[in-house]
Amino acid sequence: MKLNELISHLKSVEEAEKIISIEIPDVEFGSIDIYLKDRLNIESEIRFFDAETIPNNLVIEVDGINYVNLFPLPMTQEIVEGYANLSAPKLNDIEIAQKLLDYRIKDA
Repeated sequence: MKLNELISHLKSVEEAEKIISIEIPDVEFGSIDIYLKDRLNIESEIRFFDAETIPNNLVIEVDGINYVNLFPLPMTQEIVEGYANLSAPKLNDIEIAQKLLDYRIKDA
């Protein structure tokens, strides 16, 4: 799944918990970090990691593949929900994904 495809699943805690129960079962919601394959881009493949089992680094290598940290899942979900609930202008999932990346790159 790509970052822009994940956005629709993060607009509420309930939806986020559903996708997580499928993608990374048996890991607590609050213990999951989201990483992007190779680079920070809305088209990048995402991967969920149990934060307690990986190094606390911005970039990690797993099976010869570099992954760049986006945010912890709970923080990402809150940011996405906030953007999704803006009354005007309504943002689509791609716009939300881009704002999330802009925040990560410029402010985080």
